[in-house]
Amino acid sequence: GGTTLLFGKPRRTIYDLARTQLSEISPGSADFRIICIGDGITTDIEGAAARGLDSLFVSGGLARHETGTRFQPNPVLLTDFLTKSGLDPTYTIGQLR
Repeated sequence: GGTTLLFGKPRRTIYDLARTQLSEISPGSADFRIICIGDGITTDIEGAAARGLDSLFVSGGLARHETGTRFQPNPVLLTDFLTKSGLDPTYTIGQLR
């Protein structure tokens, strides 16, 4: 019966907060200078796509098995995974160092 507040990716509020904080650090920063990085296809990448922002999908995280990522993703498995997700990150990398 109480109020539920949802905050975080992929919801708009977290991106609005990040943009506000960015504008305090770098006034006039444009969206084309922003890239969202993450290993969660339905949080990080979906959230970026919904906000029209570029994204870097780290395939060696949560989806390492589905994408066959050891150092870099298996291209066929990555394509299958992204097709099933219905999402298309701007970039993909196996892992960050």
